[in-house]
Amino acid sequence: MTRTRRQLTGGFAAALAASVVILVTAVPAQQAKPADGAATHPRPAPVTSLANTIDQAFDAAYSLDHPNAIALARKAVALGPEEASAHRTLAAILWLNILFQRGAVTVDNYMGGITKAQLALPKPPPDVETEFKRELSLAISLSEARLKTNPRDIDARYDAGAAYALQASYSASVDGSVMAAFGSAKRAYNAHEEVLNK
Repeated sequence: MTRTRRQLTGGFAAALAASVVILVTAVPAQQAKPADGAATHPRPAPVTSLANTIDQAFDAAYSLDHPNAIALARKAVALGPEEASAHRTLAAILWLNILFQRGAVTVDNYMGGITKAQLALPKPPPDVETEFKRELSLAISLSEARLKTNPRDIDARYDAGAAYALQASYSASVDGSVMAAFGSAKRAYNAHEEVLNK
């Protein structure tokens, strides 16, 4: 499976938040093209079926059909339980659902400007927050395990970067802590810079 490489733009500070969202959602189902001689992790799930399910899940999410998006993302996890991209997809869709349920989908909410409206945002439902954190943790641990086995695995590097980008996005937009997001955002940026350079 090959992934088309998309170039990210901008400097680190102002474009970081936008880059994080782009990294998490812009290429959810595609895989990075491996560099010559770089081995990739064998895929246990049927790639086409998993990729199609992930695409359908994001299509549903962006069409504001959140129940269907979550169901499709859970199906992706069932199809590819050892795939970081499947777990990241479910986490990303849960995150998007949290944002919409809270009414926090403006640039001001995302960029961390403190307003009275932002301070009054409700906490996410505990079960959704727990599922998000579990799926994100699995996405990170699966991609990091693959990188330990093969540090040249571009797919794993992309998956790790996208998972860290999602972690940063959640910290900034749900927890309201832009400063806490910077560590994860920097890891995401560095990982994807490596992918783009391959």
